[in-house]
Amino acid sequence: ENGTGLEGVVANFWLAGGGEWREVTLMPGSAGLAGSEAHVGTYYVNAVDPAGQYLSAPATRVEITEATSEPTVDLVMVRTNATVNITIADNAGNQESNYNSYVECTDGTNSNGAEIIRGSATVSLVAGEYTCSVMRPQNADSTVAPIDITVVSNQTTTETFTAVANDATLTGTIVDQQNDPILPDPDSTQPLTVVLEGEIFGRFSVPVSDDGSWTAALPADTYTVVPQGQEVVDLQADAVETIVVAAGNNISDQTLAAKAPDGTISATITAPGSDDPLPFVAVTCSYIPVGEKGDFAGGRVIEATGETDINGEVTIPVLQTDGSVDLTYNCGVGTPESNEYIAPATQSLEPGDSATFSMLEPNATVTVAVDAAETYDSIQCQAWNETGTSMVTAEDEDGNGEIELNVSRKADHNWKVNCTGEANGEWFTLSAPEEVTLPKDGTVDAAVSLVSSDIAIPEGISKSFDGSGDHSVTIDDTEVTISANTVETDGDMTLTITPASTDIPTNEENQVFGVPMNFQAFDDQGIAQTSFVEPVVITLPFEASKVAAANVLETDLVPKYLDETSGAWKVVDGFNLDPAANTITFSTGHFTKFALVYDDRIAGEAPTKVKNVRVPKKHVGTHTAKVTWKKVTTAETYQIQVFTKAGKKIKTIRNVTGKTYTLESIGLKADKRYKVRVRAVGSNGLYGTWSKYAALHTDFVLK
Repeated sequence: ENGTGLEGVVANFWLAGGGEWREVTLMPGSAGLAGSEAHVGTYYVNAVDPAGQYLSAPATRVEITEATSEPTVDLVMVRTNATVNITIADNAGNQESNYNSYVECTDGTNSNGAEIIRGSATVSLVAGEYTCSVMRPQNADSTVAPIDITVVSNQTTTETFTAVANDATLTGTIVDQQNDPILPDPDSTQPLTVVLEGEIFGRFSVPVSDDGSWTAALPADTYTVVPQGQEVVDLQADAVETIVVAAGNNISDQTLAAKAPDGTISATITAPGSDDPLPFVAVTCSYIPVGEKGDFAGGRVIEATGETDINGEVTIPVLQTDGSVDLTYNCGVGTPESNEYIAPATQSLEPGDSATFSMLEPNATVTVAVDAAETYDSIQCQAWNETGTSMVTAEDEDGNGEIELNVSRKADHNWKVNCTGEANGEWFTLSAPEEVTLPKDGTVDAAVSLVSSDIAIPEGISKSFDGSGDHSVTIDDTEVTISANTVETDGDMTLTITPASTDIPTNEENQVFGVPMNFQAFDDQGIAQTSFVEPVVITLPFEASKVAAANVLETDLVPKYLDETSGAWKVVDGFNLDPAANTITFSTGHFTKFALVYDDRIAGEAPTKVKNVRVPKKHVGTHTAKVTWKKVTTAETYQIQVFTKAGKKIKTIRNVTGKTYTLESIGLKADKRYKVRVRAVGSNGLYGTWSKYAALHTDFVLK
């Protein structure tokens, strides 16, 4: 507010409706200046202070109408000058010592919040009037209503929230047009929930069970019930209900019926600078409700996909309205299988629109030089941009250890490079992806060193058998179990398992405990079968000695599969670890490439263990969750890992400095429980012991 450029704060840039999010930390010497590449469309920009010394600067809307535009935005952050001490108490006035949550106060423009620990919190604010809301912990037996407060400059205000006991229940089922329950999709990025908004107690959500039913324990109030999630995007407008709940009521059978999409979006994909159609290119259109400040406004998140036909055209069924809101979708395209082109920018489209996406011609080169420590039989490298929309692949055709990756500055100037190699039947990888930034001339050199994975590349196998019976096929301790009639064939079926040693099993980390394997099934006519009538069971082995030598936890090993539509490696849902047999087993309804990975290898002696790790929880619209911990004097940087409550790893963040970090863009789902841990990294590169886990309960989607 004094015109001084701030440092240490974070500027966020995001595209309305989703699809792009960039976070820029203002480093020392930045003089308060931050920037981001963009394209034609509507963006929002805001600023937050991880340390909480300044109120968050409200989001500013930016309309970019021409590709040559370079708009500027001035954000003003106001330093806090008052505090409010908040206590959560029961009806008798006793502090709720088990109430661990998050409180956020807003004046309608600026906001700030704090973690509630054992029923108390302190929030730094600027003198004025605020509405403070407490996020309801999942499965809590009480609910807190928002309250209005007034804070005075240079003074501390004390406020008490009363946690009202949940004295009623509300249950229901979400069904389709045939009155069958709509079930949650475990692979969906948008969880299936029911949002309840009370006139007194505010907004919270409850998850939908595996059978399509939901149950909410809540205090007496009048609630608006809104189903939410990718699977219920086509709900009828009258599915949103208002229900009066009295104390002691048990209201059941709130059936919410769905309908089919009633509109379409058409797209044509062409080669760069021509009308030549590109077939078999994936197109995804998504709608994310956005508020006036560009934040997630609640409601339903919609995603619809399709693939172009031989004429390069695709028609995607979508919903025209969500109640009284006319929907606008953010549509983007994937990269052709040939990898010769770069995906263009997304477009904002409405139902009934037809759009043309012209692929980008590569106009820049990343030249990768691989060290000559080994004589490699083959080397393959990949590059992808920071927005995740483009992936290019190239091989060392001349055998000289140099690979040229053709990329595009128009897609993004920030790229990452990953490589794998094969030498004498042994598999080599990078210890971590190489980050490169394209200069103005569009060319850059990257020198990388491959390291041995200590994994031998197995021989492939092919086996034919009668598809009407149960069978098991094993290659190098990798086992596939197929039930009778899994593949629709009149005769024998053929199963092949071949090593995919040139594939990189993840775009973020490279620590692997087995060469990726390509699984394929063919019917009696030799036609590939990728989807099955019954699930196929796959068991991947690992060597316990190698896991122990890497100083990692077996419980952190995860199987990943190649999503051939997006080109990304994704974690398999619902896998089981058998530590006695040293295997991980999972079921799949389709064949692709699978690999067993661990996202972070530990080496050397352990420095001091990180202590006092805490994770404040942000409310809807903030898109952030701040991790804090006690400083380790011998640490140069820190690493942070985020897991599901059940122990599935979500993300590893490296090269963190200071003793706080703001989580962004890591794919956390709304109204879910996660856990976070931190470890120190010394200047000698050695890792400390992981801290104890800190709990994180989301009531929002981290963008």
